[in-house]
Amino acid sequence: METIKRIEKVLQNVFEDENITITENTTANDIPAWDSLMHMIVISEIEEEFGLNFTFNEVSEFKTIGDITACIQKNRTNTL
Repeated sequence: METIKRIEKVLQNVFEDENITITENTTANDIPAWDSLMHMIVISEIEEEFGLNFTFNEVSEFKTIGDITACIQKNRTNTL
């Protein structure tokens, strides 16, 4: 759950909206300002927050916050 809270904070900062709340099922469609350009900014900020670099294939498979969270945890496990 800590991972989702950190992602939520990133989204609040990127979209300059402290009212954004997310769950594992949240998608880009749930946040009106989240378009394709903002998607790349969001991914970049999440990578910075967690000290990771997602592959193109990983990013192309992200559909929900849960997908991003699972990928972060997988990458963390692989780097330990």
